[in-house]
Amino acid sequence: MGVTESGVALVNYSVTTERLMKTLTCILGLGLASASFAQFATKFEASEGYSASPSGTLVVGQNGWYLPIADSAPGAVFTYTGNTLTLPANPAGGDQFLGMVANTSFTQIVSRAQHDMVFGSGLLAATFEFCPNYLAAPPSTDNLGSFSLQPSASCNYFQTLYHYTDVNAPTTFTADYGVAGATGVSGGFTSFMSAGAAWTLLPMNHWYRQSTIWDAATNRVIAVSIQDLTAGGPLNVATPTDWYLSGGANNVLGQPTATAIRCFAGGSQNGNVVGYDNINVGPALQTLAPAAQHITLGQIASGDLASLAADDANAERMCRFILPNRSSPFVVTELTYNTSKTTLLAIAMRVKAKMSLVGQFAIKLGMKDQTQTNVYDVVLPETSIGTGYAVFTGNASGNLQKYLSSGGSIVGQISVRNTGPVPGSGNWCTDFEYAQLDVTGG
Repeated sequence: MGVTESGVALVNYSVTTERLMKTLTCILGLGLASASFAQFATKFEASEGYSASPSGTLVVGQNGWYLPIADSAPGAVFTYTGNTLTLPANPAGGDQFLGMVANTSFTQIVSRAQHDMVFGSGLLAATFEFCPNYLAAPPSTDNLGSFSLQPSASCNYFQTLYHYTDVNAPTTFTADYGVAGATGVSGGFTSFMSAGAAWTLLPMNHWYRQSTIWDAATNRVIAVSIQDLTAGGPLNVATPTDWYLSGGANNVLGQPTATAIRCFAGGSQNGNVVGYDNINVGPALQTLAPAAQHITLGQIASGDLASLAADDANAERMCRFILPNRSSPFVVTELTYNTSKTTLLAIAMRVKAKMSLVGQFAIKLGMKDQTQTNVYDVVLPETSIGTGYAVFTGNASGNLQKYLSSGGSIVGQISVRNTGPVPGSGNWCTDFEYAQLDVTGG
């Protein structure tokens, strides 16, 4: 298959989103929320200190990027406007992007750009956007490009690999994954696997968002996703059960943790181009405190929005104010959470709460469908709530992207109502110790 960062063997593998939800629920339940929070993120924008131009400004020396192998073609930062690689505007991009161009003027021909980072523990995610193009006459040469953890010859790593469907008609490509089986593999020679049909016959010169989530403890790739941003296509998710980083299950080979990420454009002649943007590598799990609160029913008697952020003995108390009818909730409040995740793989709302007086009461949790008006999907049906603190958890399911607004917000809803005889005395109040949102994705 031509110049590559690793060996090649293609195998088909496809899985379902439903299995992903079950898998992530089990994993998150094992306490991986205690992951360390090493992270690298860049959008290649001028506001971050990147210099760019339509013809490209070398990325080497900018914000820690370097050339990992001598006489490789270096990457450069381009402006979207007027870029000489003729890449289209990225619907999720800003003004600038990283461009990698194979160039026969260099001994290596292939193009590499690398950035060091510290990888944490727990569930980790690598999300980035890429756009391949071919600027010469057919036939083209493989491989088109890749994104990888480094140094792949010796560390515990995975990589993506982009190669043409047909080098004689370079109009579509396939996005495969370089992973290992449970026994692992040494020397940087992983097998290249297909995550399914959605990763094949991809149009060239489109921007795609690709995410990989892996468990640093078991070394297993938990989920992968791809989405055609240019075409406004659906989010495609796969959940392989037997993909591992090169060290194998539980890193049986004891390979050292990666220390860098690498963007790559390959081939053995001029023509192959890959643009990269919005790279974010770090924890897959975000635990969010609410950024805003809207009260539909009830009123705050004590505490405030900040009280909902943590389990710190500083509760927000909400009490009955107006009761529209006997069966109506006396508390309804919407909470807005802001996330940096763009590919959502699991959402869980966790509320620690109790009643202030004895009686029959129930709490319900919902999630706002951002594609509709005032529609909240129930993520936790009515559940009894008493006078002792308990944690109530609602797990969203199905198409999770509908809960994410274009601005990156997710809205949860809490309601509490009396479900039995009216208590003898005292106002109906609920104490909310915290109301957090766990978002897993890339």
